[in-house]
Amino acid sequence: MQAYKITRPDGTDFRTGKVVYIVGQTVSVANPDPPETGPCGCGLHVSPRWQDAVQYAPSHVRPWRFFEVEITEPDIIAKDSSKLRVRSLTVTREIQLAEIVGPDLLPRMEAMRAEAATWKTIPWLKPDHLVTEDEIRPLLAAWHDAISPFVRQGNVPLPRRALIVRDRKRAEEYAAAAADAAAAAAAADAAADAAAAAADAAADAAAAADADADAAYAAYAAADYRLWPHWAYRWYVRPRYALYRSARWACWMGDKPNPWAPLVALFRLGVAPIGYVKTDDGPQFCVYVPPAQD
Repeated sequence: MQAYKITRPDGTDFRTGKVVYIVGQTVSVANPDPPETGPCGCGLHVSPRWQDAVQYAPSHVRPWRFFEVEITEPDIIAKDSSKLRVRSLTVTREIQLAEIVGPDLLPRMEAMRAEAATWKTIPWLKPDHLVTEDEIRPLLAAWHDAISPFVRQGNVPLPRRALIVRDRKRAEEYAAAAADAAAAAAAADAAADAAAAAADAAADAAAAADADADAAYAAYAAADYRLWPHWAYRWYVRPRYALYRSARWACWMGDKPNPWAPLVALFRLGVAPIGYVKTDDGPQFCVYVPPAQD
């Protein structure tokens, strides 16, 4: 029967670093533990699917290598739903990353890395021109359309109205005041569920998480908090979170509308999305627009 093994970059096992997996060779253990020990005793550990094998591969040892192996029923000592402990196996082939994650994922990762490299040039709260409502509103509409499918049943629909504020003191007052509870909760829940959807997709393609992590670290490094006032956001739109989530979404979710890409576009304009605030006319999504820099 067919099974899967993930190894270190040099083809050795994670636990000891001494068992080498080479295509075409048979690997055996002379004195494995008896079946009563269960699937985690002494022996060779493999999984029925590569997705199952991922959970036993330490994330700090990269890049992983994936092997397809052949085992026989008599060689199975013990097993559960995600692991088999065997006496012997034959390594039949090495599985390439593109085969595991799909042919279009690697180009997406490369594109995300290239974009992440530009985030260090974001003009935090320093727009280079007079930013107009015509630039802002389409981005807010794109954010609303992308995040709305994740609003949980029972939450209020996300208000589509926007409040664009150009006076910093007034923006501080809106940000410091309590958020509209229902709208803020709905937006936060939707952001969390959208993030979970991307995380689930990443789990199904975890072989490439090292490349995703590169984009994520670039996102973290790009958010310069020396220039960004802490009053200027709710957590679901804060720069570091939005950059990180935009990177993950772009890597893992293909062409599905990215809820964080419009926020990144707003950052690029030099404006600050604050999130839902209370107004006399009901909850609105507030954006602070600083004056253009000379």
